[in-house]
Amino acid sequence: MTNENNYHVEPAWDENDDLAVIMDAVLNAPGLKKAYHKAPDCNWIMLIGDKEMEEGINSLPSLEQEILKLFFLEGMPMLDIASRLDMSLELVHDHIISMKVRLRCHV
Repeated sequence: MTNENNYHVEPAWDENDDLAVIMDAVLNAPGLKKAYHKAPDCNWIMLIGDKEMEEGINSLPSLEQEILKLFFLEGMPMLDIASRLDMSLELVHDHIISMKVRLRCHV
């Protein structure tokens, strides 16, 4: 992925890492997205249905929870997440890498 300054950012959702498969399976579940879209103001983490993943996401800072929600449930690309949260693409990427390391303990 390349941003407007023409320097490279590693993809944060590497499909070859062991956590990506689990996160994709849990957070891309159609039932979760459907339940979220019916009640977008609810605590979306409670809708996940995987206690370990719920505990892990609840342990993340609220900013990282918001990044997960925007990426998985709202389908927003990382560049749009960066724009919405008024931060650089690199910082969004760094938060994603950091949260994946911390979530690894919960899956």
